[in-house]
Amino acid sequence: MIAFISACMLIATLGLLALASSASAECAWVLWAYLPDGKPHPVYTSPTREECIAMRNAREENRRPEVAVYECFPDTIDPREPKGK
Repeated sequence: MIAFISACMLIATLGLLALASSASAECAWVLWAYLPDGKPHPVYTSPTREECIAMRNAREENRRPEVAVYECFPDTIDPREPKGK
């Protein structure tokens, strides 16, 4: 009986770990505006890549002259930071 309860607890724990790891894999997406001087600035955040791209496309249609380009990156990427070696 104790072995059965231990096995059930192990299965439940492994199931929770699997759910937690898949939830943490999701990330937000940031729309960056690159100005003519080459400096990126965050302008919009979305929960999905598709939503970020839709916003990028909408902004591209009505682009302001001082904005050179719009790009979407996951929130784990910050284009303002220097590149690694």
